[in-house]
Amino acid sequence: MSQWPRRSNANLHPGRIVLDPQIQRCTSEQKHADDEALQRTKDAELADAQKAYGRVGAMESAMAARQAQDGTRSEKAVRPKPRPQSADQSKGDVEAETKLGTAKEINNEHSDIGPKAREKTILKLRSAIEQARKQVRAETESGTAKSKIN
Repeated sequence: MSQWPRRSNANLHPGRIVLDPQIQRCTSEQKHADDEALQRTKDAELADAQKAYGRVGAMESAMAARQAQDGTRSEKAVRPKPRPQSADQSKGDVEAETKLGTAKEINNEHSDIGPKAREKTILKLRSAIEQARKQVRAETESGTAKSKIN
């Protein structure tokens, strides 16, 4: 940007640079009138705010009276609908789950522990599940072996 004014504006207002930074003076009567006008606007805004607070308070008291008149029964919470289960989803071994508990229950019990302890719990859970699966396999194999003998 250039520092020089355009030729068309060079001589239009040559004294404006000197007059702009000067403080505009006013008489004490003008200042008093300005202060009174400012105070009137502040008082009007405060009165409007007080009226608004009064209206809100009246609405709240009317609502409280209406609720007391209707009764103090609380609305029942709506239960969420159960998620649909796919037909091909296997249910797993019911006995093993009842013995060990589900993984969600164990995780919920230990949700307040740290990450290292949670990892140990998960490892214990995995090993218990593996043992249960091996036990079920052994029982089913012994059952099939007995049926072959008979």
